[in-house]
Amino acid sequence: MRRILAIALVVSFASSGRSARAEWEPLPDPPIVFDASRTDVWKAVTTAQGIAALEGGVATVDLRPGGTIRRHADPTAEADAEGWTSRSVLAFVAPRLLLLGDETPATWTVIEFDELDSRRTRMRIEHVGVVAGSKAATMAEAEDRGLVARLEKRFPKQPDAVIAALTPLVGTWEERADGRDEVVARWTIAVEAGVDDQMDPPSVSLLRTLIAGDGSEHWVYWKDAESGRWVGGLVEGARAAGWEIGSGRDGSVWLSNRWAERATYIQPPQRDGSVKVGTSEGCCGGALYRWTRATEAR
Repeated sequence: MRRILAIALVVSFASSGRSARAEWEPLPDPPIVFDASRTDVWKAVTTAQGIAALEGGVATVDLRPGGTIRRHADPTAEADAEGWTSRSVLAFVAPRLLLLGDETPATWTVIEFDELDSRRTRMRIEHVGVVAGSKAATMAEAEDRGLVARLEKRFPKQPDAVIAALTPLVGTWEERADGRDEVVARWTIAVEAGVDDQMDPPSVSLLRTLIAGDGSEHWVYWKDAESGRWVGGLVEGARAAGWEIGSGRDGSVWLSNRWAERATYIQPPQRDGSVKVGTSEGCCGGALYRWTRATEAR
């Protein structure tokens, strides 16, 4: 829908006398994802205060079709001083789409803001009417990379919550029913931090092996760079479909199967180094377990 809307706006400008020749090339290479809400990223590039904080100097914004976004490197510059840069506002749909005019009437810039979730925003920059490989394209790419770098500094990457919660749990744990000494299962947890891209994404592995019998369950997840969501699930076990992974604000991790209404909640380590683990299944409640390190278990 976003792409359809952007193209429709481009066609309307082309029919009003602008050049219909357009080459859509994302610059820089996608994905461009910021650890901030879409509202915050939008304000950073469309408000005078946000632009001044991002770019330095002083800015004035008249955010309406036909309005302008102006900036001066000198924070004390008067409105009629030399040195102001100006971009015309062709159209916008707050907080997800902004069309800016360039120096020539045959080219313009489209910036889209996709809300991945409440704390992650993907930005797309496309230049219409700019011929690939031209001097104008090179300059536009340099400007785009500069903008992205400043936004990344303004909204620094935050540690992934799942990785942060599971990293202290890497290794092997022995599981006991709460209040009992008998070991019922062994958990082995592995974490790969990756680099958060499509070639080497962060990943986690959780293997639960029963002590009595041959039963085991193995969950494997990796973080999708485009959406920022964790994908994967149970790759070994009796119930292999529909498992999700997530983290809570208290540093806990949960594994849930919506279809079977099963869930496992892993709490952060206690002061004594042990870990409390709760399970639930449908309407029948669940059980509470206690983990201790395999090498420390009594």
